Amino acid sequence: MNKRELGKQYEQMAADYIYGLGFEILHQNWFAGHNELDIVAKKNMSLHFIEVKARETMPYDSFADAVNKKEATFHC
Repeated sequence: MNKRELGKQYEQMAADYIYGLGFEILHQNWFAGHNELDIVAKKNMSLHFIEVKARETMPYDSFADAVNKKEATFHC
């Protein structure tokens, strides 16, 4: 399995998990221009924009450190 296939598998696992928590999955792999959101979900009238990261090891101090500035500032 290549990295792209593995990433899609982890994104689906994340979507299944989020759905199990009571979220409505609105979109997966939603594109706006050259930008992509892995998961767009809704719960209790709030929208949630989710970036899925899969790592064999987590070399970061926190999960937030794994998201770069471009990913954190998504513009439509």
